[in-house]
Amino acid sequence: MRRRLWTHAIVASFFLVIGLGLATTLDLPRDAHADRIWHEQTSNTAALSESDPLNLGSFARLAKTLSPAVVNISVERAIAGADGRFRRYMQRHYGNMPPEYTNRGLGSGVIIHADGWILTNHHVVEKAKRIKVRLQNENTYEAEVVGSDARTDVALLRIEPRERLISAPLGNSTALQIGEWVIAIGNPFGLSHTVTAGIVSAKGRQDVAPDGRQMYANFIQTDASINPGNSGGPLFNIRGEVIGINTAINSSGQGIGFAIPVNMVKTLLPQLRGGEIKRSWLGVMIQPVQLELAKQLGLERAEGALVAEVVVDGPSASAGIQPGDVIVGFDGKPVRRAGDLPWLASTAGIGKQVDVEIIRNGESNTVQITMGELPTEARAKAKTPVAPAPNLGLAPEGMGLRAERNSAKVSKRFGLETNDGIVLTQITPNGAAERGGLEAGDIILKLNGTRIDSADDFRGAVEKIRTGELVTVLVKRGERRLFRSFKRR
Repeated sequence: MRRRLWTHAIVASFFLVIGLGLATTLDLPRDAHADRIWHEQTSNTAALSESDPLNLGSFARLAKTLSPAVVNISVERAIAGADGRFRRYMQRHYGNMPPEYTNRGLGSGVIIHADGWILTNHHVVEKAKRIKVRLQNENTYEAEVVGSDARTDVALLRIEPRERLISAPLGNSTALQIGEWVIAIGNPFGLSHTVTAGIVSAKGRQDVAPDGRQMYANFIQTDASINPGNSGGPLFNIRGEVIGINTAINSSGQGIGFAIPVNMVKTLLPQLRGGEIKRSWLGVMIQPVQLELAKQLGLERAEGALVAEVVVDGPSASAGIQPGDVIVGFDGKPVRRAGDLPWLASTAGIGKQVDVEIIRNGESNTVQITMGELPTEARAKAKTPVAPAPNLGLAPEGMGLRAERNSAKVSKRFGLETNDGIVLTQITPNGAAERGGLEAGDIILKLNGTRIDSADDFRGAVEKIRTGELVTVLVKRGERRLFRSFKRR
């Protein structure tokens, strides 16, 4: 009997080795999430479903279950001391001054893996020289920043836990509904593990720029009370899943807070874990499609991203994209708003070939573009094309503008970097051009699709525009190119 058992064991071991060898050789599928540092929910006794009635104990159960996964974050930053004449004065009267001071800040975070992985905001830990994480049980750990991204305001921290940590599951922010109940837990004003509740007030807020920061924005808006110190903390749904990372408030109003959708965070987590974010790049400057422009561009609705500028030698230029094209689809996904495109393009993947659906002169076409790598700001500026140089224009009746040939005097007046081209030197108050968004100092590049290379070109284009007809102007304003439109009066 024992010999038979040994025989079976040897045979089983043999086939196990062969099986492992075959799996390695044939590259059989493995669990795609085996090394993932976050998890989705399987069960939660405190979770509520859409059909569950809310009662006095509903939020209490969720708060008790979820609070251990929320952490308080305290940060120390080095701030340079005074210099120059003030420093010399202080040293003369008060002795030596320290070269730097320590600034302290507070924030929140959420544990997403029991091994010590924590999500928070980039701005909470930015330039930190020391980070401390305090759990609900008051245990404190030193933390390191593994990866951080300013453009989405997300950071990934790591601690070395001496205990079993409770982590929170990540949910699906795309499935979130306006009016759905949500809970915020965080550290507002240093008040540890404060719980507030509210609803989802809106989704897809792209016109929000916290502290003027340029971000990939698609915020969840909520009236759950969020205050300074809540930054980096989780926004939970009633199923006990993280569906957002709280990041900003509207300081001029109450009950208006914003959270980064967790699906955006999931997309970045593998790169954050690797310590570096690399984004793909389309190589265009875009703007929203104005209602007045939609008809002239051949659109049924004012949707899509209008290409205002194509970067020289960029991926789009190589594929034949032109200013005036309207991008309405990207890699199989619709582009309904201009703000949809930057996130889709940045996360498509460097070197990936994507289908981009455009509308040009009223006709739909699909262009294949191989995505490049997003260059640094300095390299991007170096690739920006030089604006064409339109010539002299006058003050056409019913347009509310006056254009003059550029000169050293004109360029100095408006702070322009060039002495070439045609500059709008006067915009009539409440006139047609002003209502269309034109400003003094704009340089005209095109008029109703016609490139202006001479005074005759300008006059000829204007003569074709009758009273009441739409005027479309491509202008250069600073480093940007913009389409503006208005009706000739």
